Amino acid sequence: MIGQTISHPPKTLENGARNREGLLRDYFYFVMSLVIATIVVYGFSQTAKEKFIHPTIARPFVLYVHAVVFSGWALFLIFQSALVRTGIVQWHRRIGWIGAGAGIAVLVVGVETAITRSVPRSVVIASRAVWSFRFVVTRPSHDVAGAPAWRPLPKAR
Repeated sequence: MIGQTISHPPKTLENGARNREGLLRDYFYFVMSLVIATIVVYGFSQTAKEKFIHPTIARPFVLYVHAVVFSGWALFLIFQSALVRTGIVQWHRRIGWIGAGAGIAVLVVGVETAITRSVPRSVVIASRAVWSFRFVVTRPSHDVAGAPAWRPLPKAR
């Protein structure tokens, strides 16, 4: 059931204080998700206003997509670790696939952003045109099947 919680009694010493191992085990992922978010926010806050929000030269659209996708993933990471920390593990498991999809989106958009930012714009446009042409003109079934797309054509008699 979704609202069900799991409680773990904290490890305590004889005097009632929690030991370091128990704190580390219980709060590691939650604290690390907050540390990651804090470092990212602090790092990008140094230049975000003048280079991202009000740039002097236009930035590629994929850069803004990257910011939204990564921010969403980071917030989801915090949310997921908070669910586990509070013992709502069933919600954590049920919506975990969203995190897997978000992780794949971070990877794909991150690679696209790196390619777009590392090469001149004309090269990116030409490269996309070639790949678009290839996927539109060639039969997709050959790409999926693999070998038939690259085998030599039979000789005409």
